Amino acid sequence: MRAKFSVVILVVYFSLQVWILFADPKGESVMRAAFDLPDPQDSRAVGMMVIEDTAGNRRTRRIVQYTQDTPDGQDSYIEVQEPADVAGMRFLTLAEPGEDVQRMYLPALDSARRISGSAKKGRFLGSDLFFYDMEDHKFEDFSGYRYLRSELFRGHECDVVEAVPTDDNAPYSRMIQWVSRRDHYIYKMECYAENDSNRLFKTIISIEVGEQKGILYPVRQLIENHRDNHKTALMYQEIEINTGVSDDMFSVRYLER
Repeated sequence: MRAKFSVVILVVYFSLQVWILFADPKGESVMRAAFDLPDPQDSRAVGMMVIEDTAGNRRTRRIVQYTQDTPDGQDSYIEVQEPADVAGMRFLTLAEPGEDVQRMYLPALDSARRISGSAKKGRFLGSDLFFYDMEDHKFEDFSGYRYLRSELFRGHECDVVEAVPTDDNAPYSRMIQWVSRRDHYIYKMECYAENDSNRLFKTIISIEVGEQKGILYPVRQLIENHRDNHKTALMYQEIEINTGVSDDMFSVRYLER
C-alpha cells in the first residue's frame, strides 16, 4: 500500500482462492480509491518515534525520512539521528516489480544487510512497525477485498473494508481498514495475527493528517501491539513536499557511504 511516509499493510489465513470468491466490487472500489490517492514526487520529513514497553518505559528515536516516486512505486530512505546508541543507522526501500528491495545499514558493522523473506516480520528500530510495514504496497498486493459496513471514526464517515495479502511473508492474516468517504484516506487499520485470523494483533491509527499541494500525509500516528502490550507513537515535523530530492540518495552506494 502506498504508505504516505510510513506504513501500512493487509491480510487472512484461508486460501487465496476462497477469499477471491468473497471479493466484492464495492470493497474493491473503496480500496482502489485509497490506493489511487496521489503520492508526492518527493518529500522530506523529520520524525520522532516514541516506543513504550509493557512496563511503561519509553525510548525515543529521531529520524529523517526522504521519499521519491518512481514508475515502480515509492522509494524511501530513512536515517536515525538520535539517540547516540542508534545514530547513523540507515534504511533503504527501493520499489521494484514483484517485491521491494530493503537494506539496513548498521554503523557497528559498517555494512548493509538485505531484509527479505521471514526477516520482513522483524521490528523496525525495535518499534511496533515491521519491515513489511515499511514497503510500498499496491492495490495488486492484496485480494479478497470485502466491504463490511459504514461507520463513524473520529469524526470521519468511513467505509470499512477487509483485505488479504498475497505475500507469503506477510506478518498478518487479514486487515480491516476504515477509509474516509470524504478524502479516501485510511484513518484506522486493524491487523490480525498471522496464524489466527480472529486474534487482533495490531491497530494503527492516524490521529492527525496534514495536506500540502493536494498530498495527504500522516502527522501523528499510533501503533498499538495488542499481543505484546507494546505501542509506538510517530510524530512528523518539518514536512516538505515536492521540493527536490537527489536521486543519488536512493542507492546502496549512498546507504553505505
